[in-house]
Amino acid sequence: MEYLKKFESFSTGICDRCGERTDGVTTMSIFNTDIICMKCEGEERKDPDYKAAKAAEEAEIKKGNYNYGGVFPDYKPIKESEHIEFLTDRDMELDIKDICLELIDTNKITFEILKIRNTKMKCIGIISTQQGEFWNFYKDTALRLKDYLGDRYSSFWYEKRTPFGNRDKKNEHLSESLEISGNILGIYIKYRPRKFTSLV
Repeated sequence: MEYLKKFESFSTGICDRCGERTDGVTTMSIFNTDIICMKCEGEERKDPDYKAAKAAEEAEIKKGNYNYGGVFPDYKPIKESEHIEFLTDRDMELDIKDICLELIDTNKITFEILKIRNTKMKCIGIISTQQGEFWNFYKDTALRLKDYLGDRYSSFWYEKRTPFGNRDKKNEHLSESLEISGNILGIYIKYRPRKFTSLV
């Protein structure tokens, strides 16, 4: 994906990311399938996950997957300013646990943050220790987590028990309007951890 194309079929002439004109010079994002201008491509190279995303793409191509959609289909550039404090990954995990504290204190769930194998992503797991809980039990905490994670939020899924006793996983768009019926065994939120440790 790291090459330039100057013919019309590759781009509308407008950068998918910033909306500015590309003057016919574009490339595909290393993080997803956006067609971007060279200014946005330069910004991508500053992202701490750039090397990992490039390595993941190369690994997929070696496996013969030429339709790889990138490690972050919903990628949004990290916004930096001199007033933004970049938290360490450990700080971020402590904040996440604080958000989940109300549920943890019920003694009805187990809470964990796991690294997802072969990726740079992590997953927050809030798992019922009973036979499951209704969506309203989880909903407020899930929405607060999504709001806190911001651009680092990736996806949401939940697990329920099937009539045959198996665990069934379903991905959903996490929003205020989301409604899930029945008992939920656990909810999971995937996100990109931080690596920064200092002020900009």
